[in-house]
Amino acid sequence: KIQPPYRESLLTYILMNSFGGNSKTIMIATVSPSILNYEETLNTLRYASRARKVANTTRANVQSDVRTIREIEVQIGSLEAQLQGLPGELEQKDNQIASLQEQLQFHQLLVDELQKKTDDQRRQWEITEKEKEEQLARETEERERLLKKYEQLSTNY
Repeated sequence: KIQPPYRESLLTYILMNSFGGNSKTIMIATVSPSILNYEETLNTLRYASRARKVANTTRANVQSDVRTIREIEVQIGSLEAQLQGLPGELEQKDNQIASLQEQLQFHQLLVDELQKKTDDQRRQWEITEKEKEEQLARETEERERLLKKYEQLSTNY
């Protein structure tokens, strides 16, 4: 088997896939009977002779059915394994969801309890403020009453 000299000629390099690849190649060499084209005709015949010595063995670009079937069986096995693992994963996710729901309920109860305590404290504060204002008003009235009485007593004496 002769290795084609791909780098020697631009034409050989361009046709590299046809010469050395998996295809059938037909070459037509055009020659001229004129003496003026003698060198070109000679080079063409030499090139065609070298290209003719290149022997290719063709093979089909088709995968064998057995190999394809094995690949598909492997894929089916992989998919079945993934499918069998899904119920376990779903159960695990369901357990996580239930746990998170319990935590959410617990935190909601805490929030409700804190809200209730805050409301009670606010009401108590409002009541205390109201009582303080009433006490201040009573003390102010009492002071004014005592001042008036003091002025009356002072003017009388």
